Amino acid sequence: MTARTLATLCVVGLVLLAGCGGLSGDAAETPVSNETDGQNATPTGTPTESAGSVEEFAYPAGANADGFGNVSDLADAHGEALRGQDVESRYQRISWEQDASGNQSSLRSVFTADIRSDFESERLLLTTNGSYVGQDRVQTVSLTTSLATANETYTRSVDRTGNATYSVDTPSSDFAARHASISTTGIRPILEGANWNATEVTQRNGTKLVRYEPTGLTTDDQATNENAANLTGQVLVDEDGVVHGAELGFVVAGNVSQPSQVVRYDYDLNASSDVTVEDPDWLDEARSGGA
Repeated sequence: MTARTLATLCVVGLVLLAGCGGLSGDAAETPVSNETDGQNATPTGTPTESAGSVEEFAYPAGANADGFGNVSDLADAHGEALRGQDVESRYQRISWEQDASGNQSSLRSVFTADIRSDFESERLLLTTNGSYVGQDRVQTVSLTTSLATANETYTRSVDRTGNATYSVDTPSSDFAARHASISTTGIRPILEGANWNATEVTQRNGTKLVRYEPTGLTTDDQATNENAANLTGQVLVDEDGVVHGAELGFVVAGNVSQPSQVVRYDYDLNASSDVTVEDPDWLDEARSGGA
């Protein structure tokens, strides 16, 4: 993913937050684990208890046994099903270089989107962080944090030079609509990045889930089916349309001037009733216009 693409994703997150959607993330030098890659990634949180067949599963709008015919419909169902629930989620895209032996050698880029939403208190904290490796160090392209309340959205944006700017906006939709839409952040890139097939129906904590596995890539910044290999991943969806988790990993073959790359997408959701959102330490500065 290029620096320009990372910056664009951060801007999109802010536009959605002001209306009916959003993104989120952490500090520029986010620690990255090298324990998994596109060749041997182990899906996390995979249910193991069988709960029927893929033919009998009650698929939500936008999904069927052959994949996701309409990602927008599924994203809408996901958001609507989470109305009224507190939400905590993270979306992350990471790429590493890979040496001739197949080992990860150095980080290329990181984009994270972290969300914490307290529905009852009508408070949502969103942070997006886009970084890439340049000049032998991790450099932030954009770090943006927003606090959304019932009537206002406060935002702090830090550019690549470390300069911070602040803004206060009046949302164009109510908090429930923004909460529902922002809860879909991170789903689309994974579902649209590959073709998927339902492989089994399982159960986790009393909830029936259908598990999908990727059968091939669609499009990506740097990969197509012709030059990507070692495809791994899974998507877990319940009958209401909630995407409980999604992963996608692959290796992009290199050439004489470009090393191979390992690319990983991950989306994790925690829908509960105990998410709290505290005031960020920069809130007073945002209220005063950054003075």
